[in-house]
Amino acid sequence: MNGVDTDVASLRRDFPGWLIARGDDGWSAARADDDLRLSVLAVTDVRAGTVEALRAALEVIAGTDAEILLRRLARALGKRGRRARWCGGSLAVRGPDGDEKVVTCSGGRFRWDGGWPVGSVTDVEETAALIDRAMWKARSR
Repeated sequence: MNGVDTDVASLRRDFPGWLIARGDDGWSAARADDDLRLSVLAVTDVRAGTVEALRAALEVIAGTDAEILLRRLARALGKRGRRARWCGGSLAVRGPDGDEKVVTCSGGRFRWDGGWPVGSVTDVEETAALIDRAMWKARSR
């Protein structure tokens, strides 16, 4: 693989859901689909002169996307009667024993604080159900 191919592969791995390209006028990224329907303000296309600038822009966008998705997850958990609070870039979910588990969002997945996947960002309700089972059902055994 040459340097450009390596850069493209790295960006595609780190930012799933984005179509990454290198053209004569620089680098570009476009959302592959809009299944997430993040908001009317969500960025859908990015252009940059260098791969580093594109990566920096996508990191900022990913942080904003993660906040929107984690807040959706908090609402879905709230509908189940579960308590969750926004905690500086992550979500703290309080279990029945009073302990909190931290959920983050990256790479198209909700993840436990240690990086283990919880569920897909494309199905927030299912992820809320998985968290519910993991934290409450396990406690009742």
